[in-house]
Amino acid sequence: MSDTRLEQTEPKDPAQTGTGEAGEFHVEEKATSTPVVEPVPTAELEAKIAAPRQAQSRAGTIEHLAARRPVTPVDLTSTEIKERLSNLRTTITSVVTGYRWGNISLEDATEQIIPLLNVGSIYQWAPVLVPFILEIDRAGDFIPVWVHIIERDDVPDLPTDADPAETMIGRARRIAILMLGNYKTFIEPGQSIPLGFKSRQSSKSIPKVQNLAQFLGKLANDPNTSLYATQSLAKQATTEAMQALITALKEAEGWAKVDIAEACLSLNQPRFYEIVLASGLDRVQGLESYVAVPIYRSIPLESYLRGGNDAH
Repeated sequence: MSDTRLEQTEPKDPAQTGTGEAGEFHVEEKATSTPVVEPVPTAELEAKIAAPRQAQSRAGTIEHLAARRPVTPVDLTSTEIKERLSNLRTTITSVVTGYRWGNISLEDATEQIIPLLNVGSIYQWAPVLVPFILEIDRAGDFIPVWVHIIERDDVPDLPTDADPAETMIGRARRIAILMLGNYKTFIEPGQSIPLGFKSRQSSKSIPKVQNLAQFLGKLANDPNTSLYATQSLAKQATTEAMQALITALKEAEGWAKVDIAEACLSLNQPRFYEIVLASGLDRVQGLESYVAVPIYRSIPLESYLRGGNDAH
């Protein structure tokens, strides 16, 4: 016969415990003792999702997994960083101004700016460099140079575990793509006339204006550039940019599809919800979790599960 040790089940003195008389059952005390579970941020949750084996060799995997890992932000209060940025501002301003006035060719400006962008990890420095450079070129005179950099290729024949975004040209291309998110149109080289003065690069031909959303839309379909092109399209948030995202969503696959779905949801446009729900999980074999998490966080799924009209 087992020892039940009944003395452990006897109620304590209510005066000592602050509870009611013996035998009472206080539901509210049980409820208040339950810890509140805070939702895990989407980026942190995605970083903990391991890419399935079939996705390991997929284009863009190394870069996308690296982008989801937590990084230490650049310390802008550091004296060393402040001095470094001050010197960088002087040099970049010189290149941008030289190109603006025709003293530096497109090719020379490209060759000069690429090493200047190689300051450190793209995941740490992109949030710093993009607004930093925008202060130097708000007019967008340097757009042709950004496009010229983007049209170059990443370093070929890298080791399978190497991140193409962390090479010198890789960093420059991705910064260039993010820079395009600050502008809407692209005037071909030789057509821009800055600050009311005639540029030496101006020509007699009629300026040819290209919509940057179309250019970024093509980059959004490439898993090696989609992570940055989709951010730029979402930042533009114009009708053309939204259309480019929706068009790309129907065509993309793999990591590009993941990035496009996230960008569509980041716009907080309910009219896009059904489109993402209907096709967001197509052609992302092995990466479904990376689409499902932002869908769960962004879309009021209960409305769609009920099949009611309040989802629209």
